[in-house]
Amino acid sequence: MVRLARMPEACREQALPSDITPPQLLSRVSTDPRDATGKIHRGLVCAKGTLSVDGVPKNVVITRHGDPVLERAALAAFSQWRYSPALKDGRPIEVPISFSLEAR
Repeated sequence: MVRLARMPEACREQALPSDITPPQLLSRVSTDPRDATGKIHRGLVCAKGTLSVDGVPKNVVITRHGDPVLERAALAAFSQWRYSPALKDGRPIEVPISFSLEAR
């Protein structure tokens, strides 16, 4: 089972400045972290990237884990998550963003 957890402390990045309205998660996709033999991989994956003005994650890289199967599954899921854009002075802007996914 993949749990889309609240952001663990180990995965948190610096907060956005107070004059920026943060993005809101609109939709997320879970994934099944199994290898070719069907074994389920477990653990926490942390990642960071950029959220585009369209609310699409880009340039996502893993910042914490080590299991390649779980990392691939997490990157596939993160790339499909969609957000409302961050706003500054009412206009969409790109912002850094952090992700976490825990497979149990």
